[in-house]
Amino acid sequence: MPNLKLLRQRIASVGSTLKITSAMKMVAASKLKRLQQGQVFFAPFEHAFKQMISHAKSQLDPLEGDLKWFSTRETGKIALIVVSSSRGLCGSFNNMIIKETKSFLKKMTKSGQDVEIFFVGRKAKDSLTQFMNNKYAYQLIQGTTNPEITGNLSKKLLEKFFQGEYKSAHVIFNDYKSTLVQTPTLVDLLPLSVEEASFQGFCEIEPDVSSFLESACPKYLEILILKSLIMSHVGEQAARMIAMDSATRAAKDMVHSLKLQFNRTRQNLITKELIEVISGAEGSL
Repeated sequence: MPNLKLLRQRIASVGSTLKITSAMKMVAASKLKRLQQGQVFFAPFEHAFKQMISHAKSQLDPLEGDLKWFSTRETGKIALIVVSSSRGLCGSFNNMIIKETKSFLKKMTKSGQDVEIFFVGRKAKDSLTQFMNNKYAYQLIQGTTNPEITGNLSKKLLEKFFQGEYKSAHVIFNDYKSTLVQTPTLVDLLPLSVEEASFQGFCEIEPDVSSFLESACPKYLEILILKSLIMSHVGEQAARMIAMDSATRAAKDMVHSLKLQFNRTRQNLITKELIEVISGAEGSL
């Protein structure tokens, strides 16, 4: 028969866990709501920027213009940005990124490509360190804000891309679809691809197309990286909210089960003591 003292301790312990998971769920829900608002405003901005670059590229003379931003390279390494979280307790959020990254690395290794990895978030790096086994060059990108991270990454990618050290650049992140759905996504960063963005309306470029592209293309690369960070951050909070909601429900069920077990045990002990008292009284007659 379970000990009442141990049952009380377990109920108190699970109750404390319940308070923590419930609080984390509320915090994640609050952050998610705030991030969703920013994500809604960011998408049209990114699309409009892409349209402007596509329009400028279409006006550039292919024989005289500088197409370095859009030209494919035949040789060089593959640069890969892997965006994960630095904290856990968010369900399968990080595992999906790790699985997608492993699949990409195996594919590149099979084709004989060298890959250099930039990790944004510690969870993917910590889990993939043993898998990489010094076969891939990698580094952890740190920053206090998303713009700082995107600025550092964009500068490094462009410098090595124009030097011919990188053949192409890609990013893997969890694309936020809904509160329940985050999809691991691979997006090509370099060379820039803007062909599918047809421009609607009138656009006059000053002082000239080449100068505009020289200023706009680095900014667009930062926007693409920033988008991956924003979508990943939104997805992380959604995944954490769902995970903490499930943990809270499980804790409530466990507390209910333990309380039921506690009451039954206490009732059995009371019944046993009553039987002993009655038996003792009858024996003395």
